[in-house]
Amino acid sequence: MQTAKAAMILCLTVATGLGSWYLTDNQWRRPDEAGQTFLNQERFVEAERLFATAVEAARSFGGHDQRLARSLFHQAQALSAQAKYAEAIPLLEESAAINQTILGPDHHDVALVLEHYAAALRKSGRVDEAIAVETRAGLIEHKFDRMNKK
Repeated sequence: MQTAKAAMILCLTVATGLGSWYLTDNQWRRPDEAGQTFLNQERFVEAERLFATAVEAARSFGGHDQRLARSLFHQAQALSAQAKYAEAIPLLEESAAINQTILGPDHHDVALVLEHYAAALRKSGRVDEAIAVETRAGLIEHKFDRMNKK
């Protein structure tokens, strides 16, 4: 009897946890995917708003989650497309930091974010910083290309 009760409590706990995860994941996924659609349609204001919602939902997964890095990057793309570089830059910095933590400093996705970060820096007049970031992105890409040729 005690074992059956413990098993039922365990099942309810797991089901509740999975249900919460599913709801939270959908609260992130829906605005992120809709934002991507708007971004592809060059409807940048709508995309920016949806990505902001996705970022807020993704923060519930923790500060080092790939979904957060992705939504931050997407929101920065929407902002950059509207020439809002000052707003895009901190999002790109955070996205790059998360990707470096999760994927490692020499991952191709890190270089991709850094390339966008450098472009935003350059367009905001921060040329010296942009050059340093472009150099770092180039080194990562060079390592990535060498590793894939083996």
